[in-house]
Order: sequence, then structure tokens, then C-alpha cells
Amino acid sequence: MSKLEIEDLAATLFRTGVGEYKISKFLTFAYKGMKLDDEQSAKEIVDAIAKNEDLEALELKGNTLGVEASKSIGKALERKTSIKRALWSDLFTGRLKSEIPSALKNLCSGMMIAGARLVELDLSDNAFGPNGMLGLTDFLKSESCYSLKELRLNNNGLGIQGGKMLAESLQACYESSVKAGQPLSLEIFVSGRGRLENEGATALAGAFKSMKSLVEVHMPQNGINHQGVTALAEAFSCNPDLKILNLSDNTFTERGSVSIAKALEKLKNLEEINFEDCLVRTEGVIAICNALKCSNDNLKVLILSGNELTMEGAEAVVEAIKKKKNLRELQLNCNQFGEKGIKVLKKCLKQCDKLSTLGSLSCDTELDSSNLNVKADDVEDDNQKKDQKDVKSDIESFLENPTASQLKSIHDNNRHSITNYLEDLIDNIDDASIAIMKMAQVCVSDSSSSINSIVYGYADAFYKKAFDEVSFAWVANSILLSLGLIKGERKNITLVKDIKGPCILLAHIIVQKYFPPDAKNVLSFFFERNTNLDDFAYLKEVITQGSVAPK
Repeated sequence: MSKLEIEDLAATLFRTGVGEYKISKFLTFAYKGMKLDDEQSAKEIVDAIAKNEDLEALELKGNTLGVEASKSIGKALERKTSIKRALWSDLFTGRLKSEIPSALKNLCSGMMIAGARLVELDLSDNAFGPNGMLGLTDFLKSESCYSLKELRLNNNGLGIQGGKMLAESLQACYESSVKAGQPLSLEIFVSGRGRLENEGATALAGAFKSMKSLVEVHMPQNGINHQGVTALAEAFSCNPDLKILNLSDNTFTERGSVSIAKALEKLKNLEEINFEDCLVRTEGVIAICNALKCSNDNLKVLILSGNELTMEGAEAVVEAIKKKKNLRELQLNCNQFGEKGIKVLKKCLKQCDKLSTLGSLSCDTELDSSNLNVKADDVEDDNQKKDQKDVKSDIESFLENPTASQLKSIHDNNRHSITNYLEDLIDNIDDASIAIMKMAQVCVSDSSSSINSIVYGYADAFYKKAFDEVSFAWVANSILLSLGLIKGERKNITLVKDIKGPCILLAHIIVQKYFPPDAKNVLSFFFERNTNLDDFAYLKEVITQGSVAPK
């Protein structure tokens, strides 16, 4: 059994509470919904930490931690030299962003004072943005992270600035650890839905290139295009033990695909590749498959769905995988093979005994012949771009000074335009909620109003999708921010001018089936903690008692 497999088994034992880990080494308070505001509310956790002399893992996810409580827990950790795993995802629901850096510093300083040597740090699903990184940088540079193997920062919205801060901290940790003769060898890095974009990705690539130890990388949906992809590809080439690579829902185009292809030639140990929704296109996939054909004999999973691949691209894929003995999964859905192309694809896969690996092709479409002569990096023709620009301009003009007549006009002329506008903002959930609450200013007290129905329809469609794709904590925080109840990262945000309409909308959405109880609890918890919100008295009543008509 390899070192990595042994550590994975140990992590499983930690999480499932098997054997001795259940008694002393693993301490979990996961999803207890604890409101940790002060020393007294944290007493149960502090006492449990004190009793576990050989504590190796502390799991706090699914609770909500404030600054004062974090001081008590951090103080308790000062005596725990043995702690190796900090499992603190989804820990700051409903907290002000200004609270989070201090809370993180308190927790981390406890481990630093103890001289702990961390193996895993998981802070996923905490929407703290670059502000949260202020509470982590000193810790990530410290000796406590020389031993770090797994760093999970998924769904944190780090942004470019946060990505650069993270990269700088990892680079500093690596350099000081090398001088100490204990080089940082990070193996698993997770940062999806982080809004890293090219600059953040490029900064992280520098740290990855230095460490040369990565085994798994998950960086989906970060707004990275070919410049950032090229920087990452060069860094991955320096990490020969890489087994799992997930860059889904970024934008390769042909240039990024060629860069990735060059890296794949050097990554002989890759087992799983996920390039779903990366706009690889046929030219790009041919480059990637030419590289795979000559290497990556251990490949088990290849995901290339949603990449506008034609039959020529499918043929390149078949040629690349037909001799991969370990392949168990091939995903090519949502491409442009067409009905005939699918039949040819399945026939080719059957001939090389790989048909059983093929996933669903239910969303495949025919190639639009009108686009055959369009250049590879053109996404839409000029006329379509102009129409979309005009519609977007109309919507943004409406949001600046919303009126019922404007909304009805946009809705009647193109009822999909606002839906598409909001869906384009789903990766920037704060902006989407602000737009929805601005639109809701046209709502009136009469629940049977047709204009209310229009607003409800758009809000329901968006939030149903958002809660499926985004952490409920992030969505709930975005609603609070859109009402001006908590502060965001940006200072130039224009919020709603009249809260009556948004309160009417919220009275509707919080009683819908798609609105998670946990998200409602976040809002309820916030209003319980803040008693000086007279303007929101109606909304508080709605959230705590159910939907009632505004007076």
C-alpha cells in the first residue's frame, strides 16, 4: 500500500469514527447547528478538546463561529501538539465578513503556539473571499504547515486578490520549509468556484511549480482562460506524480488546449482528467488526444463533455483511448456529434471494446452548419453580440431606476432575457442577489398583482438553480448583502433604495420548497442577533413566523 493510500485510509477512519479514532483521535461536532458566539457557547467543544489528550482531528463544519468563541477554542488548541487535521468547512454561516479573519487567526494561532504539524486543512464552503485570507496568511507561512498534504478551499470566492495572497503564502512556506530541511510537499489542492481568474491562477502556478509534489488538483469554475491555463499547464509539467486533474468549467480554447497537451505528455501517472465545459473544441481536443495517445497508460476517467466537439473530435478521442486498459469512464455528453455521429462513435468504441465506458449522450446536438466557417475562437457572430448587448443595456438601465412598466416591457418583448442575465451572474452570487432585489422594488402589497408574479417567476427560477449549484450559506449571505445588512468585498456596490418590495419578495421565496431550511435558519439567526433593525421588522416577522402580508 502506497503512502498516499495509507493516508487516505487514515482520513477515512477519522471521518467514520472507526476504532480508536472514535474515542480519542477524532473529535467531531459536524452539523450540530451550534451558534458559537461566546466563551459559554463554546464550552462543550473546549471541554471535549481538553479531554482528548491525543487529539488528531477536529471537525467543526456545519456550525457558525464568532470571534469570542474562536478565542476559547484557539486557547484550548494551544495544548494540542498532536492535531493534524482541521476540518472547518461551512463554519461561518451568517457571520459578518469582518469577523472571519479574526476568528481564523484565533483558531490558527492556537495550533501555531502548540507547535502542531497539520496534514489537512479544510475551509471549504466558507464564503469569506480575499478578506478571509487575512486570517490565514501567517498560519500558512508557519512551521505548522510544513507538513501540509491536503489544502481544501473550495467555494470560498477568493478572487484574484485572495488567490495571490494564497500563492504568496504557499511559496513563502515552501521556501522556509526547504531551509529548515522539511520541504512542503502539498499533495491535494482544491479551490473550485473561487473566481481566481488568470491572475490568481498564474500566481498559484508559481507555487505549484516550486513544490513539484501535487497528486490531485481540483480548480473548476474559476473564470480561467487560455493565459491562466497555460501557466497552470507549465506548473503541472513539474509535478510528475499528478494523478487527478480537474479544470472543468474554465475556458481553454485551442491555445489553452495545446498548452495542456504539452503537459499531458509529461504526466505519465494521470488517472483522472476532467475538462468538462472548457470550450476545448475540436482543434483543442485533437491536440489533447494526440498527447494522451502516446502517454497516460493509467488513465481511468476522461471527461470531455460540453466542449463543442464534432465527429472529427470524437474520432480523435477514440484513437487516444482505445489502448487504455484501465479506462472505466468516458464522458462526451453535450457535444455536437449529431445522431449519425453518435452511431459512428458507439460503433468505433464497440470495436475497441470501450463502449461500456461511455456515459450518456442525451444532451448532444447537431452541428449548426451555419457556423462551419467561423474561426475557432469566435463564440457568437457580430449581430448576435449586438442584440445581446442591447438587451443587457436595457436590463441594466431598468435596474438603475426600476419601474413596473419597464419590467413589463422587457418581459413581454423577451421573457428569457432577464433569466439569462441573472444566470450569467450565478458565479457572482452577490451581484445576482443585488439585481434581483433591485428588480423587486417594483413589487406591491397586493399579492395578486401581475407585476409581483413576474418578479416571483424570475426570482424563483434563479434561486432554485442557485441553491442547487452554490452553497446555501453563500446564497443566504448574498441576500443579506443585497439588503445592506452585511458588507461585501467591494466598496462601490449600489444597493436597493426601497426595501419594501424586496421584503415582499423574500416573504414569497423563503416559503418555497426550493429554499433550504438551513438558509432560512441563517436569516433567522442574523435577525435574532441584530435587534436594531426597525426597518426590517416586517421581514423579521416573516422569517421567524412564516409569510404574512405587509402592512
